Amino acid sequence: HEITDDYFNFLPSKSVDLVYEMTVFQHILENITLRYMQETSRILRNDGFMVAQFLMNDSNPIKNPSKNKEGIMYYSHDEIVDMAKKSGLTIVKFANYDWSDGKGSYWRLYLFKNSQAH
Repeated sequence: HEITDDYFNFLPSKSVDLVYEMTVFQHILENITLRYMQETSRILRNDGFMVAQFLMNDSNPIKNPSKNKEGIMYYSHDEIVDMAKKSGLTIVKFANYDWSDGKGSYWRLYLFKNSQAH
């Protein structure tokens, strides 16, 4: 399901305290993840937060969507910083999970806030 301009139209701007995303972004295309983050910025209250999990690999950020199996999207920290900036979100904190595949891949949780908050 592609996110369109009216995907969150049932939610007024600045009406949500928390957006929580877990185990989703590694399965959807990068442009859809960016759009999701942009819409999150629109609906978040000025004091609201977004918690999001990403599959990471800083040295080899793989983008491998597949029609035969679940897509796998690995991000670098720099890509997350760039998407946050384009979305109007600021990274407050991030934390890695204990899991690693031994090839540079790991899970990371990010805490974002609205950059346009006053």
